[in-house]
Amino acid sequence: MSKRYLERGVSSQKEDVHKAIKNQDKGLFKNTFCKVVPDILSEDPNYCNIMHADGAGTKSALAYLYWKETGDISVWRGIAQDALIMNVDDLICVGATNNIIMSSTIGRNKHLIPGEVISEIINGNSECIDMLNKHGIKIVSAGGETADVGDITKTILVDSTVIAREKKDKIIKCDIKADNVIVGLSSSGKATYENEFNSGIGSNGLTSARHDVLSKMYAEKYPETYSHETNKDFIYCGKNLLTDKCETHENIGKLLLSPTRTYAPIIIKILKRYFKNISGIIHCTGGGQTKVLHFVQNRKIIKDNLFEPPEIFKIIKTDTNSSLREMYEVFNMGHRMEIYCDQSVADDIAFERACSIPPKGIGAQTMDKIKNYARDEGLCLYVASDQLIQGKTLANRATKSLGAFLGDLNETKNLISDQALEKQFEIVIEQSRLIPYLKEKKTEQSSTKIDNILELINAAHGFRQPFEDDDLSPMQSFLAHAALESGENQASEWQESVQLMTMHSAKGLEFPLVFIAGMEDGLFPHTRSQLDPGGLEEERRLCYVAVTRSMRELYISYSSQRMLHGNMISSQPSRFLYEIPNELIDDLSTEGLKPMTNRSRAKNSDSLLGKLVLHSSFGEGVVIAVEGDGDNKRLQINFQSEGLKWLVLAYAKLKIM
Repeated sequence: MSKRYLERGVSSQKEDVHKAIKNQDKGLFKNTFCKVVPDILSEDPNYCNIMHADGAGTKSALAYLYWKETGDISVWRGIAQDALIMNVDDLICVGATNNIIMSSTIGRNKHLIPGEVISEIINGNSECIDMLNKHGIKIVSAGGETADVGDITKTILVDSTVIAREKKDKIIKCDIKADNVIVGLSSSGKATYENEFNSGIGSNGLTSARHDVLSKMYAEKYPETYSHETNKDFIYCGKNLLTDKCETHENIGKLLLSPTRTYAPIIIKILKRYFKNISGIIHCTGGGQTKVLHFVQNRKIIKDNLFEPPEIFKIIKTDTNSSLREMYEVFNMGHRMEIYCDQSVADDIAFERACSIPPKGIGAQTMDKIKNYARDEGLCLYVASDQLIQGKTLANRATKSLGAFLGDLNETKNLISDQALEKQFEIVIEQSRLIPYLKEKKTEQSSTKIDNILELINAAHGFRQPFEDDDLSPMQSFLAHAALESGENQASEWQESVQLMTMHSAKGLEFPLVFIAGMEDGLFPHTRSQLDPGGLEEERRLCYVAVTRSMRELYISYSSQRMLHGNMISSQPSRFLYEIPNELIDDLSTEGLKPMTNRSRAKNSDSLLGKLVLHSSFGEGVVIAVEGDGDNKRLQINFQSEGLKWLVLAYAKLKIM
C-alpha cells in the first residue's frame, strides 16, 4: 500500500508537513492535540483560544462518484458532517466542548456541482450542529464561503474552520504518563445518537480506499474524480462496484461513505466526571493507530487489546494485500478516539458496562445518580454504589437491583479464591450469565462471542505462568499473555516468518506452503452449519478458498481427540476431506493417530454427509448423519420445512442435488 499511497500524492504520516512546522511556535502548551493560544478575543488571562481547520478530504470525490452513479443526493449530507466533525473531535481532545464558532468553505466546479448539492451540504451541516447542541456541545454557525473555482477544482472540496474559547485550567495538555491505560472508543456500529449503522471508515485513507477497492470502470466513466498526473496503474484498480452488496451495509459505496462519527456526546460526559484523571485524548486520524506517537516522548505505547477491525478495513486489506502494519498506520481500524487515563477510569467504564450487559435492572437514572455521587465524593463507581446502598438514598427497586449486582461481584470473588485458573474462568463466566444472554440474541455474532468466551477455558488449561509474572495473579498473567501474543504480524517487516491467519483473511493471497489445522466435523464445518444447508455450503466454499491458497504443498490435519471448552472429546475428520479426489491425497500416519487411509476413503467415498437432497414430500434438506451399510443405511436429514428426520436410504427415493 505504501508505494500506491505515495504514487497518489499523499502520505499517511505527513512527514514533510511535520518537518515544515517543527520550528513554529507551539502555543501556550507545546504538546496539546490542537494549538492553544492566548485569549486574544477578550484578553482574559484565565482563558485561551483554540482554532482548527479541516475537511472531508477526498471523501468528497467519492461522494460525487456515488451521487452520479446512483442519483442519491443525500450522501452529501454525510460529507457536511465529515467536514464539521473532523474539527469538533479535534477540539474535544484538548477539552473544548462549548462556545464553538464554525465557518464552512466550499470550493466547487460549477459545471459539475449544481446548487442542489450545495443545499444538501448546508442542510447536512445544520442537522449535525443541531444534533451536537442537543447533546450539550454548543456550536454556532458563522456562515462561510462557496467559491466557484472550476479551473483548479475538478469536482468539489468541503472544509470548515472552528474557533473555541476555554479556561486554561480546563485544557487537556496531553501529558501521557507511563502507567496510563488506554480506553479506545469504537468507530463502528450504531451509537444512541446516530440514525444509522456506521462502518467506522472516518475521513482518513479514502484516497487509498476508493482507488484500491473500486473498479477501473470508474476511471473511464468519471475522469474528473482523479488527477491525470497519477500513474494509471494506481487509479481505480480494485474489483468492486459501488453497488456491490456487503454484510453490514446495503452496498460498498455506502460502506465507504459512512459519515464520520463524532465522539463529542460521549467525551463531554467523560470530562465532567474524569477530567482530573485524564492525561491525554488522541483523535486517531492521519496516521491511524500511530497518531499518538506525535504526542509522546520517551514513552512506549502498547495497544494489546484492539477492536476487531470492521468489515470495510477487512475488504481494503484483502483487496490490497496490505500488511497489518500498513493498515494500522493509514486507517483507524476500529477505534478513532482514545483516552489515556488512570486505571480507575478504565475500571469505572468496565463497571458501567457490566451494569448493563447483561441487563441487571440498573437504569440510566440510577447510573446518573451513582456517577454524580462518585464525582462529588471523589470515589470510583463501585465504592459509590456501595455507599449509596448503605445510605439508602436510592429507590427501593434501584437499591435491590444494584445490591444484587454488587452481591454477585463479591460472591464471584470469593468463589474463585484459591481455584485453578481454568476453574476461575468457568466460575466467572457462569456467574456473569453472559452466555444465556448471548444465546437469546440468536445471531451469528453472538454465537461467535460464545465460542470465544468458552475458548478461554480451553486456553487456560494449558497456561503456565511465566516466572517474570510472579507479581501478578494467574488470571492477570494469563490475560496479559493472551493479549500480547495475539498479534498477526509479530515478525519484523522483512523477516522470514510463519503467517497465521483466518481463512477469511487469506482470500486473494497465495503461499508456497500452507497448513490447515482443525479439519474436523463440529469445527469445520461447524456444528451450527451442519443443520443449515446454506451455512454448510458457505463453509464448503470457504474450505475451497483455504485449499487453493497453496502454490506447491498443502498440509491438512485433524485430531482424533481434542480439548474443547475444558472437556476431552472424540472427533471425526471433516466431511470436506472426503470430497477431495483420492489421487490428490497422500495420507501421513502419525503414532497414536488413526490416519484417513485410502481404504477408509474408498469406504466413505460415496458418503452423503453434507449433500443437498430432495424428497418428494419433505422438500429440500441436507444430510447431517449416516448410519449402517447397504439396504440398512439410514440418513438423518435436516429438511428446510419439516426439520430433522431419519430415512432409510433404500426406500426414501431421494434425489441428490
